[in-house]
Amino acid sequence: MRAFIILIWIIVASPAFSQADLIKLVNDYYRVNPFEGTFSAFYNLMKNDPSLLNKEFNRGEDGESLDISGTYKIFNPFSINASNINVSLKNEGTIIYYSIPVSVYAYEMTGKFTDSKYARIKIRDDIWLIANRMRRLYVNSKKTALRKRDIIEAKDAIRFWFRNLTLFKAAEVSWSPLANSGELELKLKCYFVVINNYAYPLGHYPGRSSDQFNDLGNWRRY
Repeated sequence: MRAFIILIWIIVASPAFSQADLIKLVNDYYRVNPFEGTFSAFYNLMKNDPSLLNKEFNRGEDGESLDISGTYKIFNPFSINASNINVSLKNEGTIIYYSIPVSVYAYEMTGKFTDSKYARIKIRDDIWLIANRMRRLYVNSKKTALRKRDIIEAKDAIRFWFRNLTLFKAAEVSWSPLANSGELELKLKCYFVVINNYAYPLGHYPGRSSDQFNDLGNWRRY
């Protein structure tokens, strides 16, 4: 009986843990975390961050929001020194999410590194660390486990989905050499929706399992 209860707990709790894994990863790798506080507070913090240089603002896909992009010179979450870290927040329009139209955002960070054998090894190590931290998420459309030898340069991005929700990507990571500059580029991107001025990882409903089919207006912050 006890084993049966534990199994039920794992089935119910696993999606929540997957969501927590992604939220913690974003907190550790991005300078400004969209999952802390309200979305408007996050947006203003990013917009006014004095460490974000060369800021650019462009109209988002929804026609109302402003995308943000810029460069960090003093921030680097990776294991080797980057020549620079570029970050962008892009509104990708409206999607139908659990039967309700909501705004979706892509939050991307790109590191550029001097190309070398050592840098290539370290970049693969960093991607492997990211993948292991999100091991509770599926890593490809076939729902098979990621192997380190699958981390190949200039190939399709490694994408992460929540269980049974492969319609929406939660995050992706990729790397490739840049022929023009002689550098290596590592990209980490996460996706989220904004509901009632709070950001939630794209690919899973916030809150308890029982909230899945509730009206979005009744959803609580995770």
